[in-house]
Amino acid sequence: SLDTVDLSFNPDTCERPLGDSAAALVASALRDNYHVTDLNLADNDITIVGVRHLCTMLSFNDNSLTRLNLSRNQDLGPDAADALARVLATHRALTDVDVSYNYFGEEGVRYLLDRAVRPRLLLRRLNIEGCRCSRPTYRAAGVLTKSHACCPGLKPKLMEYIEVGKAPGSGLTLDYSGYPKDLTVDPDDPAYDEAAEVVGMMIQDDTRLDTLCFADNFLGDRGCEILGKWLASYCKLTCLDLSNNRIGERGVMALIELVKHRYELVDIRIEGNPVSDAMKAQLKFYLQYNYLPLEFKKTLIAIEGGPQPGASEDLPSPSITGPSAPTAVTEVDFSAVAYPFDDVSAGFLVRSLGCCPTVTSLNLSNTHLSLKGLRAVCDLLGAKPAAAPPPTSPLSSGTAKALPVKFLGLSNILIDGCGAEAAKVIAELLSCNTTLTHLTLRGNGLFHGPAATQVLAALSDALWLNNTTLTLLDLRDNAEEFRPVLSDPLAAEPPDHGPEVLRLLDAVKLNSHLCVKRSLPQLRANSVTDLDFSGGAHGDSCAQALCQALLQNTSLRRLNLSRNALTDDGVLGFAAVLARPQAGLTELDLSGNRLTAVSCAVLAEGVLGNAGLRVLSLRENCIGEDGVRHFEKALAVNSTLTDISFEGNPIAPTHAEDIDRLCLNTQPLLKTALPLLQPGSLNSVTALEFSQGPETAVNVLPSPENHRTAGEESSRKRCTHNDVTCKLLAPLLLDNTTLHTLSLSNGAAVTDSGVLELCDALALNRGIRVLLLANNGLTDRSAQALAGALLVNPTLTEVDLRANLVSDEGAAAVVSSLEINHTCSRFDLAMNSLSDGMVAQLGLMQELNRQPFALKELVLSAFASMGNPVPKQPLINLRWGGGASSDQRIFNDTSCEILRDLLLARPGMAAVWGGVRPCVPRLTSLDLSDNRITDSGADVLLEICSSFTTLHTLNLRGNQLRASMPWYEFARTNPTLTSVDLSGNPKLDTFTVERVSQLFELNRHPPQLKDAVLVLLEGGFAEEVVVNCLTIPELRKALPRFEGARDGLIRPEGAIVDPADAEEFLLDLQYQRLAMSARSAQLLVSTYLQQRLTVTIVRLAHNRIGDEGAAAFASYMAEMRCPLRILDLSDNGIGDSGALAIAQAVLERHRLMEREQQLNAASSSSFSAPNTPPDDEEDEEGQPNARRKRLDTLESLGLAQNFLSDTSTGALVEMAWACDTVTQLRVEGNFLSEIGVYRCQLAAASNRQPPAIRRALARAVRDDPTLTEVNFSGFVGKGLWNRDALHLLLQTLRENTHVKTLSLKYDDLTGEDAALFAQFIRKACYLEELDLSCNPLGPRVVELADELRGNTTLRRLNLSCCGMGEDQAWGVASMLRVNSTLLSVDLGGNPFGPKGCRFLIEAVKGNDTLEELSVVGVTPEISRPMLDELDAALLRHPSSPKNASR
Repeated sequence: SLDTVDLSFNPDTCERPLGDSAAALVASALRDNYHVTDLNLADNDITIVGVRHLCTMLSFNDNSLTRLNLSRNQDLGPDAADALARVLATHRALTDVDVSYNYFGEEGVRYLLDRAVRPRLLLRRLNIEGCRCSRPTYRAAGVLTKSHACCPGLKPKLMEYIEVGKAPGSGLTLDYSGYPKDLTVDPDDPAYDEAAEVVGMMIQDDTRLDTLCFADNFLGDRGCEILGKWLASYCKLTCLDLSNNRIGERGVMALIELVKHRYELVDIRIEGNPVSDAMKAQLKFYLQYNYLPLEFKKTLIAIEGGPQPGASEDLPSPSITGPSAPTAVTEVDFSAVAYPFDDVSAGFLVRSLGCCPTVTSLNLSNTHLSLKGLRAVCDLLGAKPAAAPPPTSPLSSGTAKALPVKFLGLSNILIDGCGAEAAKVIAELLSCNTTLTHLTLRGNGLFHGPAATQVLAALSDALWLNNTTLTLLDLRDNAEEFRPVLSDPLAAEPPDHGPEVLRLLDAVKLNSHLCVKRSLPQLRANSVTDLDFSGGAHGDSCAQALCQALLQNTSLRRLNLSRNALTDDGVLGFAAVLARPQAGLTELDLSGNRLTAVSCAVLAEGVLGNAGLRVLSLRENCIGEDGVRHFEKALAVNSTLTDISFEGNPIAPTHAEDIDRLCLNTQPLLKTALPLLQPGSLNSVTALEFSQGPETAVNVLPSPENHRTAGEESSRKRCTHNDVTCKLLAPLLLDNTTLHTLSLSNGAAVTDSGVLELCDALALNRGIRVLLLANNGLTDRSAQALAGALLVNPTLTEVDLRANLVSDEGAAAVVSSLEINHTCSRFDLAMNSLSDGMVAQLGLMQELNRQPFALKELVLSAFASMGNPVPKQPLINLRWGGGASSDQRIFNDTSCEILRDLLLARPGMAAVWGGVRPCVPRLTSLDLSDNRITDSGADVLLEICSSFTTLHTLNLRGNQLRASMPWYEFARTNPTLTSVDLSGNPKLDTFTVERVSQLFELNRHPPQLKDAVLVLLEGGFAEEVVVNCLTIPELRKALPRFEGARDGLIRPEGAIVDPADAEEFLLDLQYQRLAMSARSAQLLVSTYLQQRLTVTIVRLAHNRIGDEGAAAFASYMAEMRCPLRILDLSDNGIGDSGALAIAQAVLERHRLMEREQQLNAASSSSFSAPNTPPDDEEDEEGQPNARRKRLDTLESLGLAQNFLSDTSTGALVEMAWACDTVTQLRVEGNFLSEIGVYRCQLAAASNRQPPAIRRALARAVRDDPTLTEVNFSGFVGKGLWNRDALHLLLQTLRENTHVKTLSLKYDDLTGEDAALFAQFIRKACYLEELDLSCNPLGPRVVELADELRGNTTLRRLNLSCCGMGEDQAWGVASMLRVNSTLLSVDLGGNPFGPKGCRFLIEAVKGNDTLEELSVVGVTPEISRPMLDELDAALLRHPSSPKNASR
């Protein structure tokens, strides 16, 4: 069922608000509905008419609806409120009514209160916000409705109070104690705390209320907090009774906060509540605040960080400054308050200050503070608890803490006559306090009477012994003699007031120089060795205090008083200090002060009898020449002062020699060494080492006698050194050539100025080799000066500037000088502030100076052009053989590494010059012969070779290589390096060196050649070598980019230019790699084929070996052991001379082997079987003898596409006919005639036939006059005949004039063979007899017959048993009608029958020369009459025999 009806207007979902008619409909719908409990009609346009409809509905239905919302119906006025009030007075269910933001006004709200709220106790919430009523009316509505919800028993009293509140009055007392006693409810119910909110809401604006009793009401902590919240801002209560409730500590804290807010509240009763006595005491303590002056209370609360209480009138308050936050009070000043501040006030202040850790200034001057209050304040600031502490503040921790107060004002307080006791209290404060810096005690009469001395002693002891922070103490107006202010320690001192006064004054002053004051006890106890007071502005008084302490001290060794503005008065005491025999001071620094010659006189007096002082610094004072002279006499006697400095004083340059002489007296070892460096000295010093050390470590310089015996032995000396040492040594080094090593390391006194003096001398010195200046604090100036000296000094080889202050700027100058200087191989700048790039650059330049100059020149030139745009990297040849460098230095493995980093543009090399890549040249030739390169350097060189495709020559002859296998492996894969010389390395075997050189030489030739050679070397018994390169069209396409390429031919090797012309050489090298040259062939034959006798096939087509390469192969093939079977030299530019050389070599080898065979046969003939035929004869089958040995191995020779002419044809044909193994001879594509090509091919093809056929063909080719008949009948049955044999036979007989008879019976000739015979007869034929019987020639016999029509040589023709039919018979008959030379024709055994015979008879009748025509065995059988007719036709010829047809 629906229990909530929301008809409020929403512009997003409703078109317009509801009106009175809609309200009437809703009222009628809800009249009998008992399920709806919530009706919302807010934000509509309902008027009094609609409200009346709703009221009528509510009068009938008074049991279900509990909530009604009519807010924001803007036309509702007092009449609507009156109608609602009448219904609410009788309705039994409504508890929540919202009529906010209507136009009820004061009248309408009063209607609701009088008629609805007061009589009934059901309505718990009535929202009349925005109904334009008065504040009391609005509050009364809230009080009455809320009281019904939380405290119904209190509601009658509240209504009574509201009625009373209408009448004027004052001093009103409200007693709401015990209102829930008549109710049986749980005492712990939180509703009792809400009753406090109702009461607070009711009385918040009532200024007449004086006392509120709320005892016995089960009020808890939350209720106290609520009540305190309502009463803190408005109420003027003076008494609040909350006894016998449930208030705990949290509630008491809320009441304390209420007390802080309300100044009028002086009595709060909390008896009978479960709270501790301590909390009760705290509440009681804070109630006392309201008995204090209001401004004082404000100050205390501000100090504690609490709220400011309200005040009924404006009264002056103490000055409290600090940040806006209440907990950040920094200054408290009670010196000008309008109320008396006494010891009681001091007690409250002390307790509040214990809660504020931020107060730094406390001024209690001009108050009524006596000794008791003073002791309380001093105990707080000194962190000493009082004897009987009062209750602590609730915000404090309960323990006393020292405050960070820096200023304390106690002037003009009531302690006059209590000077000793007050001084004791203040002394205890100064002894314990660690923050107080300013203390004013002016006008207190502390020093009146006989106790003045005790007061001074107490204060002095506290300041000297325990206090280190107080820097200003104002004691004016305490006695007649204390008129000045003891404040600024640098101010002029007051007149003498006696020792106790001065002691107190010094104690205050030394607190401004705490380090000095703290060191005085240590000096008196001899427990300190070093004191540094530099830059502290301590003044003469501190110096005098130190002098007094030093008179009894024996442990201090080093004292630094520089930059303290000391005058001569402050130094006066040092004369006595230095003159003491027990004085242990060794270093005294007085630089940066205001000392004059007077101080020099005092110090010189002390130095005169001193035996321990080593260092005295008087730099940057006001000392003139007179002050320097004071030390001359003292230093003449003193032998321990080794360092005295006057830099920065107003001393004229003309007196610099006096200072130098003064310093020379402080360096006895230097004074001893200087005469030995004079030009005419007999002693020769080769090394001087100046370093700080004890005198006992110093060796005596050699005497002249020792010098003569020891020769050039170095004498190393040690002494303390500084810039003066450098200045005195510099002029002696100009012409000195014996001193080779000068060490000035570890001298903190050597600065840039001293090094500049040395560098001026080094520019002309030609003796010093080693200069050591490490650990001296030198800067870039020294590095730049040394760099300038290196530009002109050719002898300095080592400079040490380690552990100085040199930066990249100085190192850059050194690098620039090392680019020009070639002798300095070590310039050490380790442990300086250098970047990684600069360290790498400096290291590279040092290493380059240890390498040959040629390498350095290459590196510098590469980086010199790195900023210039280079269109193409240059090609260079590096000839760095032993002794080739101008400085005669030898290349080593490091040289190779530098060269690699440069040529390969390694990141490390680029980083040396700021990440810029150098202009790396393209290397073409590298000569490093006769150096000291080992396998490590060889590995680096291999890396270079593998990266440079332009490098073609590498010479490593005469080095120290041991491993050859890396070179062999590299030679296998490298395609560019053409010449590598590894000879002269004693640890490499000769065979490997030669083999490596050969492999690299192969890179001059086509890559296919190298691949084939590697197969020969690594493949074991390889039988075939194939190097096929470019054909003529491909070569012509590839060559146009090469200058001088013509007709697709390679230039001869003589055209290769000098390798010095690198570009031309590389061009020729690429040119050579396109195809094999004559040198390639010679290398292949001489180096590999003659050593590897397993190769039987060599294919070198499409190369350019020419006649010289062919000659190389000819020389190889002439050897008896040559195993070549196939040689393909097609398309190689070979001419007649090359072909003749090969043919002659093969023939010569054939003759040699034939002669050898004959000798072997003759020697073994006596052992042969009697019936065994000779080796060169055939057996009865016509096959060659199985015992016959092969005289030749060459089977195929390819010379196609070369430049052969008919001049070489005879030799090639003779070779082919002589060597029966040559079965293929390719010569097509040359300048040969057709007959020449024919003869060569015929000779080679004949070698593929059986010996019987081959011999006949050979005789026929030679036109042997004894050969008149060729009979190959029946060779098919013997397996000796084939179609190729027929072709060869016909080609051979084409030009032969002696063979007259040819018989080919039973050879399985076909019709195609008949066509061949027809072509043979047509072109050239000298035959007289032709026998083709017993062959299946078939229909194509007609072609043969047609060719015989005009033949004039053939006399006899046998075509019997050839399968001729009637058509063929007709063809033969046609031929016989016109042929006039045939005498005999045999056509027997053919199936042309009587019809064919008829054709023949008719032909014979017209032929006058035919004598015989045989038709025996013709099928079908010919009749006798037809035969007789044929005979009759033949008998007409006079010479014809009878019965010729039979």
